[in-house]
Amino acid sequence: MPELVKQTMDVEQMVTWALRDQGLGWGSAAQAAGWEELGTRVDTSGRWSVPAPSASLMTDDDALVVRQAIDALPPEAGALVIQYGRIGERPDWVEEGPGEYVQERDGRGRPMWDWEDPVNRTGEKRQRMKFEGLRPELVTWHRAQYTLWREALHALVAPINRVLASHQAFGPFAPERPWETYRAAVILYPVDA
Repeated sequence: MPELVKQTMDVEQMVTWALRDQGLGWGSAAQAAGWEELGTRVDTSGRWSVPAPSASLMTDDDALVVRQAIDALPPEAGALVIQYGRIGERPDWVEEGPGEYVQERDGRGRPMWDWEDPVNRTGEKRQRMKFEGLRPELVTWHRAQYTLWREALHALVAPINRVLASHQAFGPFAPERPWETYRAAVILYPVDA
């Protein structure tokens, strides 16, 4: 008997395939398990839940394996994988980086100053500064979310490959620390040059 050739996919692509394309992005794997027993999906969404738009699309048992592995992840990691897998996107790692202080300007574009004596505009003058962009702690949070999401994808590969029947996962292809690679590329090839 010829050996089955498995379809290989990046784990990020496989998660999107299972959650979005196969309709397992809503509910849990336990809710989808009715598929095995009854031959159809069981609607356990309740009165106020949003049903999956593709709820009847699951045609591959490997999709259920992927969903079960996602459900076995720690809650925060699993939630990130589901959130971005449903839409086929990656978390924002804030490409532009933290913001910076810049001198405020008036309506005509002239720099604004703070004077020691503001009434007479005398004494020491200092630039009036404002912060533009994201605060460093918010950038750190976004990048931690990206890192957790990528580590969760990496953690899925081995467990699902042991069980998948017609697919094989690899990766993730998503870069480990894209903000470092991006910054190096901008320095080497400046946009303004």
